[in-house]
Amino acid sequence: MLQLTQQEAFGLITKTVQETINIRPPVTSFFRQFFPDKVAGTYGTKFEVTRTGRGVLEDVQLETTESVIRKLGKSSENLVVPPFYQNSVGMSAFDAYYRQIGKSDIVLESQVMDTTEQLKMELEDLMTFYDRTEELQCANAMLTGQVPLVNGSTLNYNRRGDSIIAYNAAYDFSVDTVDPSVAFLLMANQLVGYGMINPSTPIIVLMAEDVLSAFQKNPIVQKRADIKNYELMNLKTGVNALGSVTQGYVSYGSYTFELRTYPGIYENSAGTKVQYMPNKKMLMFSPTGLDNQMFYGGTPTWLTNPFGSNPIPGISTGKRNLLKFPNIKACSVEYIIKSRFLAITKQVDQYVTLTVLQENPPA
Repeated sequence: MLQLTQQEAFGLITKTVQETINIRPPVTSFFRQFFPDKVAGTYGTKFEVTRTGRGVLEDVQLETTESVIRKLGKSSENLVVPPFYQNSVGMSAFDAYYRQIGKSDIVLESQVMDTTEQLKMELEDLMTFYDRTEELQCANAMLTGQVPLVNGSTLNYNRRGDSIIAYNAAYDFSVDTVDPSVAFLLMANQLVGYGMINPSTPIIVLMAEDVLSAFQKNPIVQKRADIKNYELMNLKTGVNALGSVTQGYVSYGSYTFELRTYPGIYENSAGTKVQYMPNKKMLMFSPTGLDNQMFYGGTPTWLTNPFGSNPIPGISTGKRNLLKFPNIKACSVEYIIKSRFLAITKQVDQYVTLTVLQENPPA
């Protein structure tokens, strides 16, 4: 059986832990999929929130040599600093003692593997916290245009006021006389008119589960779905995609809508389970042409000093950086995961959110 010195054992733990935490835990990431990674070593980032129109060119007489002067589209530049997340998992001498490391200078490889497995599981659990936080940032950016940050402030992307539609009984699917097509067309026309989406592509309608239930039970929807000669609706459960489930398709006017639900949940700081997709609401957007990114800024770290044995402070570039800090006095080692990330959406008019059902209906 392979024997290792204590120094070799702890070196193997570090190497193995760094390799094993690259395994991505199975966390739902429906919103996250629409935010491609942008990794940089900078402190912050600049970006522009743009709004353009659908104008056509003006013709000019052949005799004139002057062109029509056009103004640049309206935009607003933003400088933002991603929040800093730092969490750690530690192992003391007593943790090592329970796994036989530290009792002598000679350690069995199997004992190292036991310790490594425990560290790996704890670090993977910690990684899921980062994954869920990224998903929550993306959900907030798409649903509200605002991303609450860890310091209590909120980054506001300034969505159009009419793109976040408050509850109105005229759009309540649970009311028998309400035709859901009115709300669908209102939202789709906003996406085409202000969001500049291609109206010929399918539009995703992400529904809270009780909104979907109200839609399916709506008498006007049921009557329309019962047409025998041709199919305007196909309400059949489809495939699961990163935690969301396709519930079917419906056509209204010139648009085709893909209905989805997303039961993904997280626990807030109070330990309460919360759905990423808020209850009573639905979100409409086109998956093509979105201009989003998950920006990763640089994190502080210690760099190797080429002129001496002591490390020097510096900046590490990466999505998540794993650092090991041994504490000789305390006979312990701490593994720290550092990350600075921020969900950024630039085309803010490409989302419309509607509160379909009353959040606090009268008794």
